[in-house]
Amino acid sequence: MKGTHPGRVIGYDIKKNRTSQHALAAGIGVSKQMINAIISGRRDLSVELALKIERELGYDEGFLAQLQTMFDIEKVKREWSKEQYKTAPNIRRNLFWDYNFDNLDWGRYRKAIIHRVLTRGTQDEQREIARYYNIPFDRLAEHSLHERPYSPKL
Repeated sequence: MKGTHPGRVIGYDIKKNRTSQHALAAGIGVSKQMINAIISGRRDLSVELALKIERELGYDEGFLAQLQTMFDIEKVKREWSKEQYKTAPNIRRNLFWDYNFDNLDWGRYRKAIIHRVLTRGTQDEQREIARYYNIPFDRLAEHSLHERPYSPKL
């Protein structure tokens, strides 16, 4: 749940409990539009509003505030990552034929990018990725996605 907007949790529980946004809004004394904005992720939760919703939905005190804080931390880390990796590494664009190379978030998808270059790139491209992410070349695989072995469901 780390990095999940609290509105997603609230929206899920409203559906699960077969209640409505209107009922929640009335129960805590705010507008339905405010609840809708929170559930859709367009509005963040204040501590006061989080406490009201927690009380109304029966959550532990501080649960939604902690979710909001973790969401805010992840949002800042994504922004820092975008700033740190503004330019693309010097690798072939067609390694990422299934993505828009110019719009790749090089920080956020770092593990997947390393994995792709390790599995499809040349040794020079692998060295370039190691340089780009400041990882020793011989330890590059440790920073890649770890594939789970296939195990059929019986």
